Amino acid sequence: MSALRIRSSAVAVVRAGPRRLAGWLLLAASAAAVLLNLNPALDEASRRVFTPDVWGVYGLVLGVACLLNAYFGPDRAPRRSELLAATLEIDADAVTLDRGNQRERVPRHKLEGGYLDVSRDERWAVLRRRGADAVWIRVRDVDEGRALLRAAGLAAEQHVFRTYLVSVAEEILTPGARLAAWLVVTYGAVALCWSGSRGLGSDAHPAVIAAAIGLSCMVVYAVLKLALPRAALVGTDGVALKSFRARRFIPYADIAAVRADGRGVWLEQRGGQPVLLATVPRLSRRLLQSAPPGSRLGAATEVLLARLNEAMAVAERSDASAARFAELDRRGRPIDAWRRALERLAQGAPGAADYRRADVTADDIARMLDDVTALPERRIAAAIALAASDDPALRDRVRIAASACANEALRHALERAAEGELEAADVELAERAHARAAR
Repeated sequence: MSALRIRSSAVAVVRAGPRRLAGWLLLAASAAAVLLNLNPALDEASRRVFTPDVWGVYGLVLGVACLLNAYFGPDRAPRRSELLAATLEIDADAVTLDRGNQRERVPRHKLEGGYLDVSRDERWAVLRRRGADAVWIRVRDVDEGRALLRAAGLAAEQHVFRTYLVSVAEEILTPGARLAAWLVVTYGAVALCWSGSRGLGSDAHPAVIAAAIGLSCMVVYAVLKLALPRAALVGTDGVALKSFRARRFIPYADIAAVRADGRGVWLEQRGGQPVLLATVPRLSRRLLQSAPPGSRLGAATEVLLARLNEAMAVAERSDASAARFAELDRRGRPIDAWRRALERLAQGAPGAADYRRADVTADDIARMLDDVTALPERRIAAAIALAASDDPALRDRVRIAASACANEALRHALERAAEGELEAADVELAERAHARAAR
């Protein structure tokens, strides 16, 4: 990763901590009020003094909504008052911001993602830090933004891009229906807690209590599945979709085209139904009809669409040949024997005559590692071979390839291969995940 130094006319660090703290304080205060109000030991006078009755319920709902937005909502764009001109330096260890009398150093290992935001009149490179803080850097053009991300190790070919999608409820329900659902769930939860507190303190049969607890768990599971936001991971190999206790991976080989509209980004599958990556909650029919034709897409939609197009362009450049890399195949060998053969192959040690005869160089193996259309076994084999190399740049390339992989099972296998800890189960898991995606 190359060093970079640029001067930006506007840089801001947007903190997520205050929003999260406010949400947690509101949630804690409201939960305490609701629990006190449900306590049968309190008399009516105590309830009037210590609890705000129904306002505690409203506060509880508002606290949950604030926390969901703080943890899973889009990055907040900086206010004009937060912007300062700054010099940005990126080296192998850290990203350093020098804003005159303010100097901030962000270690590279604390960066968890980055992307270009071109949805506004200005172009921004956004670096996400662990803990959801974001560094917004105004760039002159898209090329400078891409160079910045590449220097930070967060470009499309270097790192998986994660973005949160709206929940299932927000995707399928109109605003009025969402409000009604929230009210039903909120007052249902209060009634459930009240009934539970009375039931546990009564002489109810244990089977009745167990059934009530089981029913409550089913309701909570259904609510979480519908209400929690989902995530999309865009890698060089495909798109991974994550929701509550559900995973799906769509390789680029199955995607014919991508397009966007007011709801989000659509993946047009070859021989299948299009998949919506919903970045905007569903609007009512009246709001949709009142929207001017040709109106701009939402910021989250444009960011996701641009990253998908960039990642798919990286995937199209893969050109590794299948026949030339037969020596990488496992062919039923035990995992240790396969690893030793690949290490000899990479180092050109005695016994690697087949490798030399195949005329496959280290650069060829590196291209196989980056070939997102190759079988998982061959990409893992390339990772093992390069990890055993004496060249630090080749070993670093394995780490980058793993970071850019959206398929969780394959990413785990590549990481284990880079550390010399690969097991047969890791390879089998990656192959099963690939087979499921190919169906």
